Amino acid sequence: MTRTHGYIETLVAAAFVTALLAGVLSAQDRPGSVRITAEAVKSAYLLRFAENIVWPNEGRLSSLRIGVYENDTAMIANLRRLIQSARVRGKSLTVVPIRSPRDLDSLEMLYLDEQRSADLRPILRAVEGKKIVVVSTEGEPLSSIMINLFLNPDTRSFSFETKKENFEASGILVGSELLLLGGSRQEAREVFRQAEDSVRILRSMLDEQKQVLAEQQVTVRRQQDEIATQRSIIDEQDLAIFDQRLSLDSMLHVSAELRGQLARNSSILGQQTQAIGAQADTIAKQQDQVREQTSTLKMQQRVIEERRRQIEAQEGALKQQSSTIEWQRQLLTVVVVSATILSVLLFFLYRNYKTIRRINAELELKNRQIEAQRAELEQQARLLKAANEELDSFSYSVSHDLRAPLRSIHGFSTAIQEEFADHLGNEGSDYLRRVQAAAEKMATLIDDLLKLSRVGRNAIEPIKTDLVPIARAVEAELRRLDPDRMVEFVTPETLPATADPRMMTIVLQNLLSNAWKYSAKTPNARVEFLAELMDGETMYVVRDNGAGFNMDYKAKLFAPFQRLHTHEEFQGSGIGLSIVKRIIHRHGGEVWAEGEVGKGATFRFTLPQRTEASHG
Repeated sequence: MTRTHGYIETLVAAAFVTALLAGVLSAQDRPGSVRITAEAVKSAYLLRFAENIVWPNEGRLSSLRIGVYENDTAMIANLRRLIQSARVRGKSLTVVPIRSPRDLDSLEMLYLDEQRSADLRPILRAVEGKKIVVVSTEGEPLSSIMINLFLNPDTRSFSFETKKENFEASGILVGSELLLLGGSRQEAREVFRQAEDSVRILRSMLDEQKQVLAEQQVTVRRQQDEIATQRSIIDEQDLAIFDQRLSLDSMLHVSAELRGQLARNSSILGQQTQAIGAQADTIAKQQDQVREQTSTLKMQQRVIEERRRQIEAQEGALKQQSSTIEWQRQLLTVVVVSATILSVLLFFLYRNYKTIRRINAELELKNRQIEAQRAELEQQARLLKAANEELDSFSYSVSHDLRAPLRSIHGFSTAIQEEFADHLGNEGSDYLRRVQAAAEKMATLIDDLLKLSRVGRNAIEPIKTDLVPIARAVEAELRRLDPDRMVEFVTPETLPATADPRMMTIVLQNLLSNAWKYSAKTPNARVEFLAELMDGETMYVVRDNGAGFNMDYKAKLFAPFQRLHTHEEFQGSGIGLSIVKRIIHRHGGEVWAEGEVGKGATFRFTLPQRTEASHG
C-alpha cells in the first residue's frame, strides 16, 4: 500500500510531462518557436521510464545503464545531455553504445529504434531471460518487448504502451504512472482502487485518534471534579480549625482573668494581715496603760489583775488563731478553685492539642494525595497536549498529502472525459462525472480539515475588539456573493469583546454564513447578531429564522463532518461549527445552540474578559 501511495503522488509530474511531450513535435512548425528534436523527446521519455521502474538487483548497483545502438549518434548525444546531472533514487545514469549482443550483459534498459537498428531478432533473442527493460519505437509488437514508444501521425505527439506480463515474467516492478498512461483500462482501475483503499485506511486512523482524544478529555474532566471535591473538604476542615482556635483563645482569656483575680485576692489578704498587726500593737499599748493605772491599786487586787491579764492574753491568742484560720481557709478556697480551673483548662488544651495534631496529620496526608493527583493531572495534561499536537500534525500531514492524488484523479478523469467522450457512452460518462464529483467533495473536506488543523496550530492573541465591524464585513461579502437574496441583517452599533480579531473573523464567517444559508428557503429572512446579559455575563448571539434543527441531535452539531441536513437540501462539509467550537474554547469560552425545525436556530457563545493577552 505504501508503494502504491508513493506512485500515485507522482501522477501530477507525469501529467505535466505528458502535456509537454504531446506538444513538442507540433511546436516545431510554429514560426519563431525553438525546435525540439524527436531524440530529445524520446530521451525525456526514457528518463521518466527509469524513474518508475524498480529492478530486483538495484540495491547492488551504483549506476543504471541504458543501451543505445552505436549508429544512433543523435539519440546517444541527446540522452547523455539529459542525464548528465540526473539521479534515479540516488543512482546516476550511464549511456552505453551497443555494438553486438555481447554488450547486453551490463544493461538495465535497452532502447531500439527500428529505423536505425539492424535486424532486431538477434537482439530480442539475446535479451530473453535477462533483467533488461526493452523499449522499442515505431510500432514494434508488444509481445517481444516491455514498452513500445511510437509517434501518433495524426496529432504528431508521442505515446507509449506497456506489457505488464513481460515485466512480471522478468521480476521487474512497474510503477502505477506507466500503468495509468500506457497500460490497460483494467490496470488503471486497479491503481485507482488501491488509492481509494489508502484514503479509507487514513480516515479510519483519524477516527481512532479522535476517539482516543475524546476519552482522554473525559478522564481529565473527571480528575478535575475529584480535585474540586478534595478542595471543598479541605476548606471545611480549615473552617473547623479556625473555630477551634477561637475557642482556645477565649479559654486563654478566661484563664488570664482568673490569674488576675487571684493576684487581687492575695493583695487584699496581705492588707488585712497588716491591719490585724496594727490592732495588736494598739492593744498592747492599752494593756501597758492599764498596768500603769492599776499599779496604785492595793496588793490584794494583784491576783485579780494577774488573772485578768492572763484572760486578756488568752483572748488575744484566740483572736490571732481565728484570724489565721480564716486566712488559711480563704487561701485554700482560692487555691482549690484555681487548681480546678487550671485542670479544666489544661484538659481542654491537651484535647485541642491532640485534635490539632490529628487534623494536621490528616491535612498532610490530604496534601500528599493532592500533590500526587496534581502531578498525575499535569502528566495527563502533558499527554493530552502531546496528543492534540500529534493529532493536529497528523491531520495537517494527511490533508496535505491527499491533495496531490486528488488533483491527479480529477485531472485524469477530466482528460478522459474530454478526449474519449465518444467512446465512453452515457454510462461511462456518468461514472467519470461521479469520480469528479467525489474528488471535488474530498478536496473540499481536505481543505476544511486543514482549516481545523490550522486553528489548533495558530496562537491566540486576545485584544480589545469591536465585533460589529467584523460582522458587517462578513455581511457585505455574503451580499456580494448572493446579490439576489433579500435578507434583513440586524446588528447594534458596537459589541466590544476581548478576543483575537483574526479568529473571531473565522467564527463570525461560519456562524453568519450558516444563518444566511439555512434561511435561504424562508420568506422575509432575518439574521441577527447581538449581545445578551445573563447572570452578569455577556453572551454573544447569532439568530436566524431559517430551517432550524431537531434538538434531539444537538450533540452532533459541533462534531466534525456531522450534518443534520442532507447535501441536497443544503451544501456543506460539516466542519465549520467544529472550527467555531475550537476557537471559542481556546479563548476560554463556551458555545452552544438552540433550535426548532422550521423556526430557526440560535447560537450563543461567551468570551471571558482578560486582564492581559494570553497565547494559546
